[in-house]
Amino acid sequence: MNIKILKKLAIIINLLTGFYSLLMISILMCFYRFDLGFYQLFSLFFSSLLVISIKNIVKKERKDLTLNENRAFGNKYSFPSGHTASLLSFAIIFFYFKNNSFIIFLVVLALVIFLKIYTRQHDFVDISCGILIGFISSLSSILICKSIFPNIKTLIESFF
Repeated sequence: MNIKILKKLAIIINLLTGFYSLLMISILMCFYRFDLGFYQLFSLFFSSLLVISIKNIVKKERKDLTLNENRAFGNKYSFPSGHTASLLSFAIIFFYFKNNSFIIFLVVLALVIFLKIYTRQHDFVDISCGILIGFISSLSSILICKSIFPNIKTLIESFF
């Protein structure tokens, strides 16, 4: 495969699976099914907090030598993979709600993992830690949201 084509594909996938894209999906999901959207938002913020904290503690530089130093916050460090953590946490939340969309997120996750390793943005350890964070953040979010969601739902319904 041509590395230039894969790098362009990686840029597109990064934009489609980044924090702001997943944030928009979560917010839109709140209008469709509030409980699912709320769990997604909680899991996204929790996984992002973990990833950003670990990136700034470990400070492992990316192996990709074409890195632009003017990238957004958090993108110059590779460990752990934030895209992997966020996508896996979304897939697990969808799976928890018995929504078949989790399959889409798993397929996209497999593509992201391949592209991240192939374009040398991440290595196996970065991806593995991202997977671990995805599991931790989604399962923790499910446990926390199960206990606080009824109160939040009641509070929101009182406004409408």
